[in-house]
Amino acid sequence: MRALTFNQQKPTDIMWADESGMRIPVKRITPSERKRERSLADQAKKAIALNANLVAFKSALEKTAEELYQDFLIENDGKIGKNVGNVTLYNFDKSIKLVVKIGERISLDENFINLAKAELDEMFAQYTIDSQDTFITDLVQAAFETSGGKLDYKKILTLRKHASRSKNKHWEKAMVHIDKSISKMYTKAYHQIWVRDGKGEYQAVQLNFVDIEVEG
Repeated sequence: MRALTFNQQKPTDIMWADESGMRIPVKRITPSERKRERSLADQAKKAIALNANLVAFKSALEKTAEELYQDFLIENDGKIGKNVGNVTLYNFDKSIKLVVKIGERISLDENFINLAKAELDEMFAQYTIDSQDTFITDLVQAAFETSGGKLDYKKILTLRKHASRSKNKHWEKAMVHIDKSISKMYTKAYHQIWVRDGKGEYQAVQLNFVDIEVEG
């Protein structure tokens, strides 16, 4: 993240500048505006500092996970290639575990998806689907349903799991187009610390701001 900066206007200033740069006499600034200026600046400073700490912690956690897993491999004469999958590491009494999950982000080429849809439309237009093939009809309809005018590509990818369901030439060509549409953009590792509670159940230590619950 780029370094974040902001202006904090002081109550001792004669003029305050608004978002357009217009200079406003400080005597025209309301008490609530002055309070917001002070309070939001304080919270922004804390948030930026916390973000810096989280960035440093994430870097240290990733390094720790890599070192511990390499130690495990060496100790057990492990021979795993570079493309390591999901990993779980425990402390001695298993009260703490570090989980590393590898996620892949996939991009689909819309041009090939359109070709696949055209082949499937052609199949349904030319052939009478018997009762045994109603599964395919329902599967395709569900895959190409839109939400807010957009396709859910995860649903389209489910068609590949059933590529052998039909020997229809249009179906087979559609599956080829779907395969050609797929490109893996990148893989990303997600790290999560879990700690066992008094009931023996693992609880994730939430570092995502949205997932943190504040007791009150």
